[in-house]
Amino acid sequence: MYAISNWLFTVCCLAPSLLVSAVTPPDESTKKVGVGIVAHPLETGDEVEKAMYTWMGQTPQIEHIFIPDNPQHLFELLRKVGMNNKQIKFLVLAGHGSAQTPSINLHRDVLWPTDVDPVYLKQQLKLYQKILKARQAKNRDTRRAQKEVDTYKRKLQDLESLSEVMAENATVILVNCSTARTDAGRQFVQNFGNALLSKRGGTIIASREDVAVEQIDSRLELLNRMLFNWEYPTPGDILVAGDWQHFPIAAKTAEAARCPDIAGAWVGELYVKEVSGSTNIRTGQKRRASFAITQDQCNLVLKFGNNEISGDFKPGETAAPDVGERLQRAEALLSKSPTGALTKAELVIYGSDSGALKGKMEVTIEQRSANGALIVSGGRLSRE
Repeated sequence: MYAISNWLFTVCCLAPSLLVSAVTPPDESTKKVGVGIVAHPLETGDEVEKAMYTWMGQTPQIEHIFIPDNPQHLFELLRKVGMNNKQIKFLVLAGHGSAQTPSINLHRDVLWPTDVDPVYLKQQLKLYQKILKARQAKNRDTRRAQKEVDTYKRKLQDLESLSEVMAENATVILVNCSTARTDAGRQFVQNFGNALLSKRGGTIIASREDVAVEQIDSRLELLNRMLFNWEYPTPGDILVAGDWQHFPIAAKTAEAARCPDIAGAWVGELYVKEVSGSTNIRTGQKRRASFAITQDQCNLVLKFGNNEISGDFKPGETAAPDVGERLQRAEALLSKSPTGALTKAELVIYGSDSGALKGKMEVTIEQRSANGALIVSGGRLSRE
């Protein structure tokens, strides 16, 4: 949700404002444009949505205002802006939201966190590919499974193409109440920012509190803001107040673009390959293992039970944007900042030229027991 402030409406919250109308309009010669996204036309929106539409109309950076029906339509509209050698330098998305359910309301649907979460989308794609294969093997109806496979492939393609349309060091503002209040909300903002800005970098901005649309209707209000809030709007300006958090998104380097995306949960069986020192653990023992990997370009953090360790992909030309695409194998070495018993981890990720190993990850880990024994374990993991 968001609310409309006093003089014209009722205050939702008192917080620093986004006054973007004072910024220089986009330079036409460089074909950089500004885009605003709203949920409803001016005639049919509620009072808050009408004020948001008016605010966008007063903002000189915003040259195009779109009303997408759903996430797919939103991504299509943004890509169309990118045609004819144009790039989006300034993007504002305004729609009701909340801390409890981070999201952005569109005209007929909602942009949910799962719509911009590549790990979730890849997990769903893999699930329905598995279902499709099983139904094909049993000569059963595959239409629903095939539809889901096609849907998740399209969603991933939509997400991966977004950053192509954004300009270098672009700014994205989410004008939605409390989007960045919770960890889940901040992850939503981060994922959306990565989808939009990872190619050329930029900043995505979201509020930790409810936002308010404020209209300056009098010279008294203008004087008050100038004296106490260090703002210099003119009477009639509409501002958006909120507790704004900036999320800088770094552009992927050429090397980082070659690193496969392996973030998420991996499961499989580990067996003890080598033991040195005094311990009850014996070579050949097996155990079920679950790893959680987070990733920032080519930098990795692996969590395994109470253990955590970080590292990087090894330099080279073997990696690719996604596991299973134009990739035979990529290797990573993790030995930095170990916690728990874990002292080192080596990862090998296999891709499309690897036959039955496609999409698998081989793991070798070294752990040091409390009495100094060294245990080396290894195994092959799959995405959960």
